[in-house]
Amino acid sequence: MLVERKDRSYEAGHKDTPETRIRWIFGKVDDRIPNQPGVCRVLIVGFQHLVPNAETPETDQYYQRALEKEFEGASKADLPHLVVIEHLGLEPERGGERNNFFSPQFLNWNAAPNPAMDRVARLLVRTLGVELAT
Repeated sequence: MLVERKDRSYEAGHKDTPETRIRWIFGKVDDRIPNQPGVCRVLIVGFQHLVPNAETPETDQYYQRALEKEFEGASKADLPHLVVIEHLGLEPERGGERNNFFSPQFLNWNAAPNPAMDRVARLLVRTLGVELAT
């Protein structure tokens, strides 16, 4: 597994909108993690922005739709297998509300069965505490 982490600076993040965050994510995906045969490539993109609990499903779907649209025609070989969008939000103006929100987005996961990648996926899902739809 090859993991690359990119964090948005705290100060710059205060002025972000959902649109500026997704454009920033697009740029990090475009930076291209080196493609090595047999290696799972994971990109983790971090923000300090608070996503309240009530807004996490909508935010997760927003990221999914935006990434699918942006990279629809891209060569899968150029994309990381997984992009994990992380919001470690604690905002004083919201009374100290805190929420660690993770949005894992599979961009380049093989449809063909691959036991090694399946083990990686299960490990990542458990680590993030995500429930996959069946």
